[in-house]
Amino acid sequence: MAVTGAQLRKAMENSVSRLPQPNARFLQVSGLRCTVDPVAPTGTRIVNLQVNGAPLDPARRYSVAVTRFIAEGGDGYQMFVEAAGRRDSDVSIRDLLAKALAEGPLRSAGQGRMTRINMR
Repeated sequence: MAVTGAQLRKAMENSVSRLPQPNARFLQVSGLRCTVDPVAPTGTRIVNLQVNGAPLDPARRYSVAVTRFIAEGGDGYQMFVEAAGRRDSDVSIRDLLAKALAEGPLRSAGQGRMTRINMR
């Protein structure tokens, strides 16, 4: 699906809205880098957000892939309900994981996608 940069920022704010709880609704992302202040008021915790190394453009459209649960607004991700060009792949996460495991070992090292500041 395609979302605007503004929708993507709202999604990332939702993603960090429950920090520092360990069971937060945290999105797993690729191609994004952000700086998060977990003690800032909810809705203002994303201090910096980049897509593929460039600052997020609120008006630009970005392609994203999410689970059906998230696409339908689950866990507070209502911004994805209005997204354009939604397509269901009919491929399960389990099948994708099995394919990835069959192709070789998975890396588990951190990739620096998320930086926290003001840790208390």
